[in-house]
Amino acid sequence: MRKLVTAALMTIVLAWGSTVSAASLTIQDFAGVGTTDWTLFVEDNCTLDCDVTLTAVFNDPAGAAVNNYTGTYLDSVQWVVSQPAVSPTSVTLDSTTAGVVADWDFDIDESLNANQCGGGGNDAVCGEWISGGTAGGFGPIVNGSTLTWAFTVDWDALMTVATSGNIRAAFNTSTGKNFNIFSPGGGTFTTDEPTTTDEPTTTDEPTTTDAPEPAILGLLGAGLLAASRRMRRRKA
Repeated sequence: MRKLVTAALMTIVLAWGSTVSAASLTIQDFAGVGTTDWTLFVEDNCTLDCDVTLTAVFNDPAGAAVNNYTGTYLDSVQWVVSQPAVSPTSVTLDSTTAGVVADWDFDIDESLNANQCGGGGNDAVCGEWISGGTAGGFGPIVNGSTLTWAFTVDWDALMTVATSGNIRAAFNTSTGKNFNIFSPGGGTFTTDEPTTTDEPTTTDEPTTTDAPEPAILGLLGAGLLAASRRMRRRKA
């Protein structure tokens, strides 16, 4: 059976991506020359499969020879969201530039200390280097480098917008002795503008209707002709 294109129907395909916004907390270590910037990004309005990213930037101190941590080894890191009062129930390290995922062990409700991670850190997420080595940590730290840890987190309630939290870290010397523990009192998050990843797209899809076969057209014409003749006879 033949097809006859009779119209073009505009079909609108909406391909909206998820709109993602995050709150970020940045705390400086050794503020001034050789500053290291620690930043925690926490996805807003999320409960399950939420994105959290921890970043450390070991700034090149504008012409100075080294960052304060250059040549040391990072043996543990910790982050916590203290407000809103929701608790992480599951934390998975998805990727990192500080070695590989298998080099780290992250647990919930642990606190960072000179011996890496231990108990007592309510709602805190603490990760320790577990791949050994002479210094017992990731390194040596390179001047001007950036380290990241990307997590998928489940919360026990809606993480609306993070407003306060903390970041900590511990470093060893090249011989494995403790060099420094970065342990500030915490800080306040700021909210980033939401971003949309995908735009709507449209496609034109023609629609078709069945064209009548010639035989059907012939029968229809003959019927109309016969009816016309009968009408003329009645008038006569």
